[in-house]
Amino acid sequence: MTWPIWTATFEYTHASNGTTFPVIYESRINDVPVFDAHVDIYTPSKIVRVNIDTPYTRGLPTTMTVPEKVAGPRKGETAFVERCVRTTYENAYTREFREWQECVVNGKEVKTSVQMREATGRSSR
Repeated sequence: MTWPIWTATFEYTHASNGTTFPVIYESRINDVPVFDAHVDIYTPSKIVRVNIDTPYTRGLPTTMTVPEKVAGPRKGETAFVERCVRTTYENAYTREFREWQECVVNGKEVKTSVQMREATGRSSR
């Protein structure tokens, strides 16, 4: 292969309880005009995928795909179910902007306070 592919595995520690979890990052550049961005969360019986559509087209919703192993129709059987969840057709930027507007105009409490950011040791600088 001549086109670049980058992968990296990170281990993160949960700030509140100290448990660790792996994160795999993959990036590639090729000539296929497709935007693919997603986050996968794996559990023993289900995978939750948050699909982030292209940021270059306004109004595309974020969807969640959940394939999972569930109890089958007969005792002792298992089955496979896949759900696609779309909570709104409003895009993420619009939702975040409206949330910010509620905080500024109506005094709604911010979800992530400065104190919370300081407690996690993260900085935007």
